[in-house]
Amino acid sequence: MGSGVSVMHGMHGMFHPSEVEHIWVGLSVLGASAAIDSYSLAVAYRALADNAAAKAMSMQAGPGAYCLPRHRVPFDSRDEGSNCVG
Repeated sequence: MGSGVSVMHGMHGMFHPSEVEHIWVGLSVLGASAAIDSYSLAVAYRALADNAAAKAMSMQAGPGAYCLPRHRVPFDSRDEGSNCVG
């Protein structure tokens, strides 16, 4: 139901555009979101790199490698898909 309302609202906006007001508020929120997501990515990458270094593992995958064998995953997890990327 929610996605249908979003699609209808988007279609209405495309066919009946209105004057853009307070664009700086939207751009500020978008910029803040990008900054927070970038910081979150950096923290997660550092944690993964530290965990890999603690187990004497490299962060580089070999040619065509997308999944690591279960015994080579640089963190302990019960999630079966945690050794795959992509």
